[in-house]
Amino acid sequence: MKVAVISKYTLLFLSAVIIVLFITNAFYVWNWGDDYLIKFFYKNRSPMGYLMNDYFVFDGRSLNPGYIISRLCLGTDWPFLATIIASILLYMSSIILVMLMNGQSRCNFKSDFINSVVVLALLWMALFKSLNEILYWQTGMLYMVELFLIVYLYFLIHSESNKKWLILILALGVGMSSPNAVIGLLMVLCIEQYYYSKKQRSLKYFKPVIAMLTLGLLIVVFAPGSMVRWKLQGGADTKVFANIYELYFRVYQMTTAFFELNTIAVWLMVFCGMAIVIGIGAFKKKNTFLWYLMEFRWLIAAVFSIVFYFPKMLYYIETSRLNCHFVFFSAIFYFTRLGKLKRLQPTIFADYYKILKFPILIIAVVLMGTQVFDSIHCYKKLRAREQIYLNNQGKDVVLKANDIIGPPRTKWFTDVIEDTSHVFNQSISYYYGLKSIRREKYR
Repeated sequence: MKVAVISKYTLLFLSAVIIVLFITNAFYVWNWGDDYLIKFFYKNRSPMGYLMNDYFVFDGRSLNPGYIISRLCLGTDWPFLATIIASILLYMSSIILVMLMNGQSRCNFKSDFINSVVVLALLWMALFKSLNEILYWQTGMLYMVELFLIVYLYFLIHSESNKKWLILILALGVGMSSPNAVIGLLMVLCIEQYYYSKKQRSLKYFKPVIAMLTLGLLIVVFAPGSMVRWKLQGGADTKVFANIYELYFRVYQMTTAFFELNTIAVWLMVFCGMAIVIGIGAFKKKNTFLWYLMEFRWLIAAVFSIVFYFPKMLYYIETSRLNCHFVFFSAIFYFTRLGKLKRLQPTIFADYYKILKFPILIIAVVLMGTQVFDSIHCYKKLRAREQIYLNNQGKDVVLKANDIIGPPRTKWFTDVIEDTSHVFNQSISYYYGLKSIRREKYR
């Protein structure tokens, strides 16, 4: 009994440390990349005016909740505002995953706090190589908003909530998110609808939610800006499909990038989730295609979120944030299957979860602590760089090796390159009134 109490307080202490480190990491962030470009446009246009224009000239997703929140944050002088909001949403997603796992309609922090931090730690480590573009970047935090809204919408549908109008409005907002994520969610809901119809069970809100998600998707796909963005990014990789050798090379590149972006935590969730499904299938003697389709629905959506980029493989290879949907859908797959294991085999679940908690928390403390230390160092160098910009208005600026930040992996700093004509370099030049800016060629 005494050992159990010590163990519980140890886990509670580690969980509290993780929350402090997690929030601290959100404060030490900076403007980079597209942030400067958007902030420059705000000098002549309001954030909402920019979004309305963006819908017609650049991106059909410009009116979804994530875009609105991130762009409003960019209208301030506080780079940390967007990352604090994104961090809160990631933690709230962890809480919802705990409730889905436990089959609860609300969270009891007294009993579930440690579990919520374990889930948070797993998500943070699983998303580790995408965090620089979805959590610690003002422009990219829109992805964190849509990930949260996806799991929140799914939770509301299955919690038998009576907030019908909230659910339908939320479904429209989710439908205007990244098309690959929306189609993945639609696949999940359609599979569930079909499965339960075979069981002669009706599901509340499913048909109207599917309709609203589809409407939001159409608003994005047929937006004038979506076609403009498609063309600006080169359209489909037609060269890749010219011959088998080009196709093989690009598929190899995309596969390599996929495995590089996914950490051990992702594969832990994927393979443990698959093992749970196979184990439950053997225990319940389930071997029908429909049953396995239902059990693997979130993993199917995860795989599709990557396959969606097959016509634009180069775009996926160059953009780490596009992998976040695979990770998030895999996490939902894992935790919902873990919840099913808890209901069917509570003893096995308790033993399994007890083994995992401590090492996950310890690893998260080390990684997050390292991030805080490195981020503080980088933040100081950034402030010095900003002073260089302010002192050289109207001049050509060449950043020396010592001026370039060597940042932690989750906050990769890529706004200044050797080419003065690159959009990132030009956006900084416009924002600070520089004639041009580039970095020294690495020797």
